[in-house]
This record gives sequence, C-alpha cells and structure tokens, in this order.
Amino acid sequence: MTDPLLTRAALDRLRWPLRLTRAGMVVEHLARAYWPFLTATMALAAVLLSGGLARWPGWLSTGLVAGFGLAVLVTLVLGIRRYRPVSREAALARLDATLIGAPIAALGDVQAIGAGDAASRAVWEAHRARAAARLDAVRAVPPKPRLAGADPYALRLIAATALATALLFGAGTHRGDLAALIPGSAEAAIAETSWEGWIEPPAYTGLPTLYLSDQPPGALAVPTGALVTLRLYGRVDALTITESYSDPAALPEEPQPTRAFKIDGDGAIEIGDDRWEIAAIPDAAPAIEVAGELTRTLDGEMRLPFAATDDYGVTAGSAAIVLDLGRVERRYGLEVDPEPREAIVVDLPMPYR
Repeated sequence: MTDPLLTRAALDRLRWPLRLTRAGMVVEHLARAYWPFLTATMALAAVLLSGGLARWPGWLSTGLVAGFGLAVLVTLVLGIRRYRPVSREAALARLDATLIGAPIAALGDVQAIGAGDAASRAVWEAHRARAAARLDAVRAVPPKPRLAGADPYALRLIAATALATALLFGAGTHRGDLAALIPGSAEAAIAETSWEGWIEPPAYTGLPTLYLSDQPPGALAVPTGALVTLRLYGRVDALTITESYSDPAALPEEPQPTRAFKIDGDGAIEIGDDRWEIAAIPDAAPAIEVAGELTRTLDGEMRLPFAATDDYGVTAGSAAIVLDLGRVERRYGLEVDPEPREAIVVDLPMPYR
C-alpha cells in the first residue's frame, strides 16, 4: 500500500518551487504572445514623446501615428489569441525535467503489477522513497522567453532604445499636435507651416545667439539692440506672428517668409499659440575713474592709475590730453593765447588675458 504521508511530504517540498516555476512559465507565455504588442506600443510612445509631431510634415506625423496605432491594435488581438494559460501539470513537468530520474512522475505513479505481494510492495515503496529523496535538489526553473528566434531583427530592442531616447531628450506632445493630424482642421493647417527664429545680441556683448524655438514661452531677457530674425516654411499664411517692435504700417500686406526687427525695449513676440514677454536689458554706459595719484618716473614718464568698468567688459579705451587754459595761472601777465596744439591721444593699457 502506498504511504500517503510520503507523497504529501514530498509535495510540500515542491510547493514554492512549483509556484515560482509556474509564474516563470506565465511570464514566458506572456512574453512570447505579447512582445509584438509591447514593441508597437513602445514605438508609438517614442513617436508621441519625441516632440516630432510639431516639427515633421503633416503626412509623416499622420502616417507614423496611424501606422503604429494600427499595429498596437492588431498585435493586441493576436496576442490575446496566441496566449495559452499555464497548467499545474505543465509546471510539474518542467520541474521534473530538471531532476534525475523524473522523481515527480515516479511519485505520481501507481503500482500496476504485484500490488498484492508484500515483497513487490516493499520494492515499490523503496523506489518511491528514493524519488522523494531526490526532491531535496529541486529548484525553481527560471523563465526562458527565447524571443531572439521570434524577433531576428531585434525590433523590440530598437523600440525600447527609441523610447528611452524620447524620454530623455524628447519635447513631448501637446494636445494640439494630435489635433493637427486630423485633415482639414485648423491645427492641421498650422502643422503644414514650420518656423525658426534667432535672436542675435550685439557683437560687443559677447553673448551667443538664441534659437527662439528652443526657448520656453514666457519671460525672456534679451539685450537691447538684439536682432530678431524669423523664417517661415510651408503655408506662411496659416501662422499668425505678432510683435511689438515693427511699425504695422510698414509691414507688407501679404505674409512674408522672413521677418527681421531689433529689440529696442520691452515688448512681446507671439507666434501661433506661443508668446514670449521680452525684457530688454539696457546697455549701461562705460565708466572710468582715477584710481590713484598722478606720479612721474625718473625718466620723465607720467603715470596715472585708473579703473574702467562696463556691463559687458572693457575691450579698449583711449585718453586725450588737452590744455585746460582756464585753469592756467598767469602769474607773469601773459594774456596772449598760446599757439593751438592738437590733443595728445594715447591708448589705454588693457590687462593681459
């Protein structure tokens, strides 16, 4: 007679390895059934998060979103049809295949011959005891999806890389970008137009040129005298540009692909739905002051320390030496004006950089 306690104790050893193995097999089946769905979903998310819908041509944006959206639906349906639940028997067979002599199957067998003979039963129980002892080596079997064979071109990895790149560097997608994909909508007309803008500060400031498309809408500090250049591509009449620096009467009636103006004070620039409040940075006048006493060297050189400052740095300067006749003390009664002399102009020394 089979000892039920022996079988129960053996199965207790299998409880957690069996659960973990079965969970791993569920992961395998899910991965094999739904990896195309996950790949298409990651590709669609990468397109939406990249920010390209606002910059790409309308036909390209519509094609990508529609294509990947359809791929998501199709692969989801195929995944549902392809997935098969994992049975307990399949998990037991997976565990049994990792053990020597298939002890799990042995414990589930029933003695078919010699069950009425005591010696035969003893041999059978010994066989079952050895099978139960082998269960001490049982370990959960890790999942092995093996998707490389089903995805020889590594599309899932390409989609994952694209999604990671979009998450790190993408500009995201606004609701208006998706509305622009609908043919005939106002957003679609605007989407057919792209623009670029540059703000070039005066050369003496040493500041870099700003790419207006990369500046977030809102407050923007710009040096006075900066040159703003806007260029439109596509349907230039579909995008409204408003700025407070040009004379409206001097603007052409028809929209032009290029517009340029200078920042001469505080104002605003509005392109489509984006608006920048410009805060003009005034250019302070340079200042110079005497920083010490006037001295003379032994060889007759005059030395006068000075300090020069400017908000964008001092690059050059000069000093003019002229006769201040009104301050001359005429102690000897010389009332006749001296002969005219040109001012002596010298370049101011600049610090070494």
